[in-house]
Amino acid sequence: MPKIKVIRPTEEIKKELAELEENIQTAAASIKEMKTTRRTLRKELELAQAKEAAEKQAEEIKELTELMKEKGVTVEYLKSLMQ
Repeated sequence: MPKIKVIRPTEEIKKELAELEENIQTAAASIKEMKTTRRTLRKELELAQAKEAAEKQAEEIKELTELMKEKGVTVEYLKSLMQ
């Protein structure tokens, strides 16, 4: 059986392993927090996009209404054109 050279004391290796485990746990907690933040941001983005779409639609309806008033077009007239 070949001889194994001990380069470092076992206590030093154990300490390094403990530090590494602690770093892994810290990183895991950080990743979990980032995933939570990502979920929150995705929900916020979805709500913001829906709000912007609703605002754009409202603005388009307002512009259409103004144009109809300007041209003297009524809703009844448009309905009759579509039938």
